[in-house]
Amino acid sequence: MCHGSAQLVVIAGGRDAPDQVYCADHLAATASFVSKTELIHPVELGIWLKKYLLARDLEPQHISFSVADTDVNSCVLSLPAELSQEDLAFQLTAELLHGRLQLADQFCVDYQPLTQHSLKQDTQDVAYRAAMTHSAQVRAFKQVSKALGLPIYAIEPSADALRRLATFGTFVNQPNVTASGVLQCQEACGLALSAWSKDEAFNFYPYRLEQQQRQQRMWAFQLMACLSAGVLLAVTVSAGLAYKTEQVMSSLSQGFAIQQALSANQKKQQQLEQILKLNTQTQQWLLGHQEQRQHVDLWRSALSQIGSDVWISDISVQNKDWVIQGQALSAEGVHQALAQLAALPVWAQKPTVERLGISNESALPVWGFKAFGELKGS
Repeated sequence: MCHGSAQLVVIAGGRDAPDQVYCADHLAATASFVSKTELIHPVELGIWLKKYLLARDLEPQHISFSVADTDVNSCVLSLPAELSQEDLAFQLTAELLHGRLQLADQFCVDYQPLTQHSLKQDTQDVAYRAAMTHSAQVRAFKQVSKALGLPIYAIEPSADALRRLATFGTFVNQPNVTASGVLQCQEACGLALSAWSKDEAFNFYPYRLEQQQRQQRMWAFQLMACLSAGVLLAVTVSAGLAYKTEQVMSSLSQGFAIQQALSANQKKQQQLEQILKLNTQTQQWLLGHQEQRQHVDLWRSALSQIGSDVWISDISVQNKDWVIQGQALSAEGVHQALAQLAALPVWAQKPTVERLGISNESALPVWGFKAFGELKGS
């Protein structure tokens, strides 16, 4: 989008490089859907673009969007290399928002590692460049994509799209490409070339979350497949054992031999039942563990938003029991902080104050406290 309208560039190519420009247009007719650089009617724009592509017999495989540089905030900082993906995203978001994590849902964040260097002999840090933009704009692009019927490939800052043109100078400066008018749509051209680029442009489309969700669905599918295979095996073996038992009973005339065969079959049946029971318990444990982890993430997010007049000095965990100790400048601050934590839907037993009193270790009237809580779990 540029100056109240949109640019559209469609480029085709092979697996390694682009080779032809099919379309390079300024879409002045989209001005009614766009206000400066903001989408005001995303669904209508997607429907219009779909008709536009059909009328020109264009069938792109995906679509990319750009975000104005004025709507992008970025920073560079170093964090420990051993951070998990969840903790890394949490720390970078906190840095970009200057600690105002209550606004995290209003922004989309992307990041790339820059360098890895050793600050101490036993510690490694990684430098990251991170950027964020408003989630409302990303949601509008998703609505356009859905109405258009094309998957999103990237949502990039304008500067990254324009910077990419230099790396594709050989292609862009070809006479047939120049004649297509693509140089009058440089930002859209840079976006279209992202499919063949290996640069480190920011991508605000939540591809990391989608990849994690796909992995979780695949993991759940594999678990259910294993359990189903176990049940099928148990049924098959049980049917085989029943058939074998029937043969033994028909061929043996003595009750002692029949009893022995039945006893052996019962033992095998018990073993199969134990296997099925173990599989069921394993599934319940995994689901409970996943649920408890989600509760812990919510708890940790709420804990980070506690006011500055309350200091948490120690947190100890044993199974689902949480013991929170700390200090505060007032007893009211302690009760407010615990009420904030207790509002989360993660507690089997909400945090309650076990001990609250003025500490003698400081010249100020500092209140020491100790609280107990129990997280939900299966």
